[in-house]
Amino acid sequence: MTRKCLAVAALAMLFVGVASAQDAKTAIANATKALGYANLNSIEYSGPLAHEGAGIGQWMSPTKGWHANTVTNFTRYIDYSAGTSQRTGLQSRPGDPATGLLPGGGGLDPSTAPPAQNTSTVAANGNWTQRLDVTLSPPYFLKLAAAAPTVTAKNQSMNGKRYTVVTFPSEQKAPSGVAYTLTGYINNQTNTLDKVETAYEDAAPFLLGDVVVEQTYSDYKNFNGVQFPTKINQSRGGVPWADATIAEVKPNAPAPPAPAAAPAGGGRGGGHRIGSVRSNG
Repeated sequence: MTRKCLAVAALAMLFVGVASAQDAKTAIANATKALGYANLNSIEYSGPLAHEGAGIGQWMSPTKGWHANTVTNFTRYIDYSAGTSQRTGLQSRPGDPATGLLPGGGGLDPSTAPPAQNTSTVAANGNWTQRLDVTLSPPYFLKLAAAAPTVTAKNQSMNGKRYTVVTFPSEQKAPSGVAYTLTGYINNQTNTLDKVETAYEDAAPFLLGDVVVEQTYSDYKNFNGVQFPTKINQSRGGVPWADATIAEVKPNAPAPPAPAAAPAGGGRGGGHRIGSVRSNG
């Protein structure tokens, strides 16, 4: 009798696992359709203001977040087929008088220069952290989730709303050899992707270990048949990292011109880690 019970329990667990995978695929397909992403190959979005984390190691405060670059009048283009991105905008790195943080911060050289036009790119062969602006974008996350051979789902309430939470391992692996995991919260009522979670292993000099990355999306609007968030916020290690306010979205926009090569021996680079949409951008 005990063996029979164990066998029944094992079958029940197997059924739950299969049902979970089916639930995940259904939720992913429903969200992709509802948001208009089925035939979306690229997107361009722009807005008045974004903040991009300039580096972990020095923060203004737990609520103000890690020291960040300010980017105004930004435009971000993402090619979902190639897995690449380009962001342009007027970038500056202000200080914070309230905390005495000098311009620069986060181990960066002080800079009092006025905002300057800056372009940052995400390459298809970039590392996991560099590619987060692409990977966490709602259309690309759902594309990866739909193609994932192993995906699970569970029901969860958050902020008074019901979600189907889908989780799957990415193809990217941490230095430890373990695959990075991606988790997305699909709103059961609106079919919007409201939150994505992942992590990355922090490298020297701070060696913080696994840094949890949370990116939230809100205020979805319809842009020519495609639903896209107009507010994006990201935290790292539980501290605000990036944000972006989006005013205009162009589905299947043509690729922008490649950035001009920097003059030999000149200029400061303006690398951004989290583009206009990463934290909100």
